[in-house]
Amino acid sequence: MSDPAPSPVLRWLKAAVGDVFGLDTRSLALTRVALGALCLIDVLVRFEDLQFFLTDAGAIPRVAVIEELARSEHLSLYMASGHALWVSLLLVVQGLAAVCFAVGYRTRLANLVLWVLVVSLHVRGGILLQSGDVVMRLLLFWSLFLPMGARLSLDDLRRRPTGPPPAQVLGLATAAFGVQLAVVYIFTALLKSDSVWSNGEAVYYALQIDHFAKQPFADLLLGQPWALDLLTPATWYWEIVGPWLLLVPVLRGPARSFVVGGFVCLHLGFFAGLEIGLFPWICIAGWLALLPGWFWERVGWRVHDPGLRLLAQGRGAAPVVAHNLAAAFFLALIVNWNLSTVGGAKFRVPDGPRMVGHMLRLDQKWNMFAPYPLKDDGWYAMPGQLADGRWVDVWQGGEPRWATEDERATWPDADDPTPAGQPEGAQQWLSRDKPALVSAMYRNQRWRKYMRNLWLKQYKDLRLYYGKGLCRRWNATARGDDRLRTFQIWYMKEVTGPPAQGELPVEPVRIWTHHCYRTTSGDRSP
Repeated sequence: MSDPAPSPVLRWLKAAVGDVFGLDTRSLALTRVALGALCLIDVLVRFEDLQFFLTDAGAIPRVAVIEELARSEHLSLYMASGHALWVSLLLVVQGLAAVCFAVGYRTRLANLVLWVLVVSLHVRGGILLQSGDVVMRLLLFWSLFLPMGARLSLDDLRRRPTGPPPAQVLGLATAAFGVQLAVVYIFTALLKSDSVWSNGEAVYYALQIDHFAKQPFADLLLGQPWALDLLTPATWYWEIVGPWLLLVPVLRGPARSFVVGGFVCLHLGFFAGLEIGLFPWICIAGWLALLPGWFWERVGWRVHDPGLRLLAQGRGAAPVVAHNLAAAFFLALIVNWNLSTVGGAKFRVPDGPRMVGHMLRLDQKWNMFAPYPLKDDGWYAMPGQLADGRWVDVWQGGEPRWATEDERATWPDADDPTPAGQPEGAQQWLSRDKPALVSAMYRNQRWRKYMRNLWLKQYKDLRLYYGKGLCRRWNATARGDDRLRTFQIWYMKEVTGPPAQGELPVEPVRIWTHHCYRTTSGDRSP
């Protein structure tokens, strides 16, 4: 006698749970390809500055990481040696793992190797990281629990005789993947507590950050106050409300597709106006995993097995239990961690789980433009003096940007940015005029983040290492009179006033003087 058919209510409930908390294997395949490609791009960018940022001969030697940046719980293969050959070898392996992950060759192993090396790299160069890097390592971590190679993969081709993969998978890990994405936005909205988010000025301040602002889009928006007034609350409300729409139990396919489309558009907007590296594309890659089967059916990508399968199903009871227990533990950990960023000691993560979180680099705090966007920024001037007394710009090349007499006559005070070491009666002053495009002064996002951090007082001890690294790099190829003897780091600080006031006068701040051939150098912290 056959079992009775489930009631319509139970069938609806099963479908609703699958659609809300499950993930489509077609979407996971797209996320895998995108994440693998982005990890490969990141590796290629790292190669550009391998010597300066990842070896002991550069600006961030391992001793600086140990003393100033890393925690005792952090583990890193990149910290095993400070030689360029070792770093190059690890980057090559990391790049190969990214390629294997993208094409789906031994996907789970490639995923594991890639995640381990990404975490190791983040420990080694923590001062270079931005929020996109944190999202990347978290997405790679949760991918370890998911069948990322089920479709569009070489692994799928190899196992075809065993039958096609299911359209949809469900488990605690699929729910956790969605929760991880959701908390990025919910908690960044909760941390945006300053009045600029309630009075509509936040986007104005964000676009005034010159080392981030991308032209011409930034200036176009700044010229439209009504657009800024609209975008500020729209961004905040969408970040805090949008993720909850994933739980809508009716019209699940259209609702879920709308949410994913909304966040993709949000990040395309960020990309249009801000120089923030791979961050928008990493987040978009994560959101692609949440596209529902309803979407793929509408665009014509249909599968032979439209059913739903539980994660780890078919491996026996013990693996299924272990899989779900691990996912449950890490899900509780990330939720607790995020609650602690807004609730303080009330939600403090216990010491044991906290140590695990730091070790696996699951630690996270989503304070992007929170509690408010930066209200000051600036640019660097680095006049250096060669062995024969000539002045050079060690930051941008050529000669330093000297101020004209007419420009100097417009300065509001007599605090002249004058490089030390000039002969009496022949002083020149560094120009306070803003460069045409400040964001273009940085080779890539790693440099942008590093130089911004170098200005901050909490990282002032790293200025000595930067000075040593720059002297070594310059003098490695210079000979005789062209060798660098000394240089200074000036930060042309510019405070952004309220919208009616605009930018305030530039304040030159000398934060460092470095002598390449002396044992001491000077610090003038802001």
